[in-house]
Amino acid sequence: MKWSKATLDEMIQRNRKLADFESALRRLVNSESLEQYCDIPDYVIASYLRAAFENLCIAAEFKVNWKPEDVGAIVRDMRGESECS
Repeated sequence: MKWSKATLDEMIQRNRKLADFESALRRLVNSESLEQYCDIPDYVIASYLRAAFENLCIAAEFKVNWKPEDVGAIVRDMRGESECS
């Protein structure tokens, strides 16, 4: 697949924003000493929260673009079934 410069620039900008978001989360967790409640370093918590946010965005996009026929395929995939099963 060939990427346009505009698409690559958007991806770079998005990644920078998410990296800034993760850094801000790390500072917040650290400033509130939240890591003490689960004995996990602030950077691990921030990375987890960033990943959760990215997955939420994917789910929101799927919600907007879903088609009824997609639901059955997703359920079958989650169960490890093929379409012929």
